[in-house]
Amino acid sequence: MKNDIKFINDKVVKKILTSEEEENREYLVRIISGVTGIDKTLLKDNIKLVTNEISSNINTVNSVVDAVFDDNREYINIEINYNYSKTTIVKNNIYVYHMILRQVKKSKDYKKVTPVIQININGYDLFGKNDFLYKTQMKEMKYNLIRDEMITVYDINLDFLRNIDYNKIKKGHISDLEKILYLFICDDKVLLDDMYKGDITMDKIRDDFDKITWERDSVLYYDPEDLNRQIIEEKVEEEVNKRMEEINKRLDKETKQTQKLIVKNMIEKGLDDKIIKDVLNIDDETLKSCKEIN
Repeated sequence: MKNDIKFINDKVVKKILTSEEEENREYLVRIISGVTGIDKTLLKDNIKLVTNEISSNINTVNSVVDAVFDDNREYINIEINYNYSKTTIVKNNIYVYHMILRQVKKSKDYKKVTPVIQININGYDLFGKNDFLYKTQMKEMKYNLIRDEMITVYDINLDFLRNIDYNKIKKGHISDLEKILYLFICDDKVLLDDMYKGDITMDKIRDDFDKITWERDSVLYYDPEDLNRQIIEEKVEEEVNKRMEEINKRLDKETKQTQKLIVKNMIEKGLDDKIIKDVLNIDDETLKSCKEIN
């Protein structure tokens, strides 16, 4: 069995999860139920696909998600994330906020806003605690009390599956959620045959993945080298942004220092506050700040 995570293309996963075929719908339900604890029957009877455009504002970036579903009680968004970056975290947060905002167009809509559940299937351990599943909600920090249940985020750690004992897997001592997502990180056909023996749903899902063989490397899987290149590019971008932020802070500080010197000189020349404010186009608060001694 290979230990490397299999980076399944998110477009392929999206196609499988949004298919209306019975087995695909069952697979979706098993994932959502396994993560959230929502009753499978309720999901089967009610869940439906919602448009992947979560914002109607054409000027809004990052408004296209992988797959959003509605089960008449909450919106459920599933995202596939391959590598950790600040950009990914921000994008996923934006998706959640958009799904709340898109429901409110008039003041009366505030009374009927539907809670949002975000399920992130990650190729990394977001919190570094070696847990398979993390649940996040807005809480009061001192007393650890949940503020509300309007937004709930679940982070699945696919990297956790790599470290599960082989014998534990063979004996079936893993949860159904771990079992059905093991397909994401394992390409050992013999092991998968044994694991999914008699599971009609997983046979169909595996077939869906295997059908795309004519461009296997570019469609079914992401090239690890390409992923590494993306990671490096994002890190470089983050470093550049960090440096620019430092430069802007330094320039801002230097500008303020220069402004203080000018104010000091004008005061020494006997100019009153009104003239200084008019000449420099500053307000009372800024003038007061400029008068302060470093």
